[in-house]
Amino acid sequence: MPKTLTKKLNAIKAAGKGIFVPYIMAGDHEKGLDGLAETIHFLEDLGVSAIEVGIPFSDPVADGPVIEEAGLRSLAHGTSTQALVETLKTIETEIPLVIMT
Repeated sequence: MPKTLTKKLNAIKAAGKGIFVPYIMAGDHEKGLDGLAETIHFLEDLGVSAIEVGIPFSDPVADGPVIEEAGLRSLAHGTSTQALVETLKTIETEIPLVIMT
């Protein structure tokens, strides 16, 4: 099964299906980044097309209040960009993961 975002979305469109790409804030889980694989696999099992994985920022100026709060919770769990990248390397999934800043 294709994993690159373009290939995946083109295959879905060619099959006449809809595309669903949810956004999740990395580390905004009761287990912090240790819960990221669980969240990704849950969404994968639901049949999402891809997942946007947000990197938390301490002073988000372009985000709305929901994403801002999620980012602050994630930072409180100790999430960092380096830790996120290392965590993503360990997660086995067939769906594309897109890192959002």
